[in-house]
Amino acid sequence: MEDKKDKKTWVAAFDLKNFVKLCFKSWKLIGSCVIAVLMLAAAYLYVRKSSAEVFAQLMLPPESNAGGLLPYLDIASSLPISDMLGSSTTENEIVVIKSHTVFERTARDLGLNVSYLQKRYPLKWYPAYDNAQLKLTTLPSIPDTIRATLRFDIDPNSDGTFDIKCKFKRRTLADVEKAVLPVTLETSYGPFTISKTEFYGQAPVNSFRILFCSYNAAAYSYTEAVQVYAPSKKTDVIDLSFFTNDPAFGEKLLSKIIENYNYVGNKNRDDNSTRTLDFVNKRMSTLEGELAQAEEKMTAFKKANDIVNPEADIATLVGKESTLDAQILGVQTELEILGMAKDFLANPENNYALLPSVPGAGPEMAAYNDLILKRMKLASSAKESNLVLRKLNEQIDALRENIIVTVDRSYENTSMRLSALRRENAGTETRKGSVPGIEQEYATLGRNLYMLQQLYVMLLKQREEAEMSMLKTSVSLLTVDAPYTVPAPTEMGKSKVLAIALFFGLCIGLAMVFLLKLPKASISGKRQIEKMSAAPVLGSVEVEKGEDNALISADSHAAEALRMLRSNVMLALEGAGRNVVMVTSALNGEGASFIAANLAVSLSKAGYRTVLVEANLRSPQLAELMPGLKPSASLPDVIGSNGRFAPEFSEDGMPVVIGAGHYDGNPADLLCGEGMDKFMAGLTSASDYVVVDVANMEGYSDVFAMADCAALTLVVAKTGVTTPKEMEYINGIYADGRLPRLACVVNSVEN
Repeated sequence: MEDKKDKKTWVAAFDLKNFVKLCFKSWKLIGSCVIAVLMLAAAYLYVRKSSAEVFAQLMLPPESNAGGLLPYLDIASSLPISDMLGSSTTENEIVVIKSHTVFERTARDLGLNVSYLQKRYPLKWYPAYDNAQLKLTTLPSIPDTIRATLRFDIDPNSDGTFDIKCKFKRRTLADVEKAVLPVTLETSYGPFTISKTEFYGQAPVNSFRILFCSYNAAAYSYTEAVQVYAPSKKTDVIDLSFFTNDPAFGEKLLSKIIENYNYVGNKNRDDNSTRTLDFVNKRMSTLEGELAQAEEKMTAFKKANDIVNPEADIATLVGKESTLDAQILGVQTELEILGMAKDFLANPENNYALLPSVPGAGPEMAAYNDLILKRMKLASSAKESNLVLRKLNEQIDALRENIIVTVDRSYENTSMRLSALRRENAGTETRKGSVPGIEQEYATLGRNLYMLQQLYVMLLKQREEAEMSMLKTSVSLLTVDAPYTVPAPTEMGKSKVLAIALFFGLCIGLAMVFLLKLPKASISGKRQIEKMSAAPVLGSVEVEKGEDNALISADSHAAEALRMLRSNVMLALEGAGRNVVMVTSALNGEGASFIAANLAVSLSKAGYRTVLVEANLRSPQLAELMPGLKPSASLPDVIGSNGRFAPEFSEDGMPVVIGAGHYDGNPADLLCGEGMDKFMAGLTSASDYVVVDVANMEGYSDVFAMADCAALTLVVAKTGVTTPKEMEYINGIYADGRLPRLACVVNSVEN
């Protein structure tokens, strides 16, 4: 036989047809579950506030997509911070947009530190933004200093007055009854005035609630509510999303966030660009004075010496030194620019300001200015202790030191070149001693004027470049999609919610039937009992209803099943050493006496000397099953006579019956006594088979008291009576081995 002791009883017992019938019988339980879940869904729909998604999309301008600073820093390619310098510009912009500074300005501009709620129906509060019926005002300094969130509960009365309470957590700060609006509440945090707005009375409201907090707290709250993200790591697009029940307010909120982002993101860059322009403008103002003086000297010199066309005269005299003069002018201009750069770099106030172009340091200067722009962007939203900002400062300082060294070296080299050119020019001038002093002085004045003019032109170019840079960076992000309300609904409709609730209600009801009802429901089919049984099944006796309380006739269709059971019992007893079969059941009423009596009769008709012992002293049934057969003795009397009994077998094919008789004591004490052992030993030697009908196992110990006397235990399970719980109990007894050679017999009764 297959060992089924590890088989799950619930899995084996499940029968879809039987389960469906049980569900129809348990319609009240399933209906209660469905109604309960539908009521919960209805309550959810009642208190749910419909919301919509407001969406906006921004994009980095093309000039911002350079992929970091590494392409401009040859020296940085070997540094371990190169990955940091090449970080995503999109991520940096997201940090700026989500910064507390941006949201704090937005909270100030829109007054987000005050939230208005209006209750029209029980348990339903509706937020109000620009159309609130009441307004809360206070001193301008309070939203900046308060650290608590105050709650104002306003209940209107029928006479037009209001009952107002101000609370911080559970502490009442102010309590006013029968107040006429506007009214000022004096609290420990300051005065608060509540007044009506032009929207008052446009919609019926049962209660009002106003929540007041600081701008910082409101900024933190909306930072959590507004989603700012990049759809992809490789994209230059930034999405903003906000869920609200007032789409107009949501669009206004996102628009203000974008506006404040542009303001905060560009303010520092504009300030630094202004400082650079101020430096250039001051230097140009000085140069303008020097140019005016040089031009005045040139004009005065011409008048004093009556020179009409000095250029033609001087060109003839100084043609040989024109090349040197041009070189000297170029070197002097470059030296002046380098000197200006040295002064600019030496000034601590310009440590993080944009630098003008310097000869010989073009790539480094461009990289330095890019780092300054990036630092300005991060400084607007990050603290000084921020790791990225500190790393960026270190990079800027290192690059500035490198530029200073480069400028100093260039200045020294240029000075040496200028000195060499001047020495060479001096030699040339010495060789042309015939040139009049007037022409030489005029040439000197012309060189000075030319140098100042070239320097002035260079500063004009630098100022134009700085102004163009400010114009290019005045808008950090391009608006692809202005804030708009997403047309698709963001929540499930009522019909879908109710349908899902109906589905889950049915599932819960079916689960409760499966968990609560099915274990207690009787098993309707013999195949389910056979699947559930961990012990081997020796037979299944099928009878019609009403035939399970009498002996089976030889011409009955159940007689063959009984013969099969007899054969299996005889086979199971081979080699057992004794021929005693105990017949019992888990509960009373499962047909143990019916199977015991018919098995004994079947063995006797087969020619075996068979004794049927009615050891079920608690509810004996053999008298009803075998009304025409008189017991040879009663079990209490035989055991009382020290177990001496000699069975007399007849030729009519009926077994010798030992009836239950009458016993006043506990049957278990009688069955486990020495007299019972002697009695069973005598029957075993005097007969071929002994069939013992014993009381049910659950609640009584009779069958366990006789375990040592038997060689085989038959447990009867009856369709329509036995439940999965009883089968689990039988399987447990079988697994523990508490009864000898335990096997099952199915008493299948058809309706």
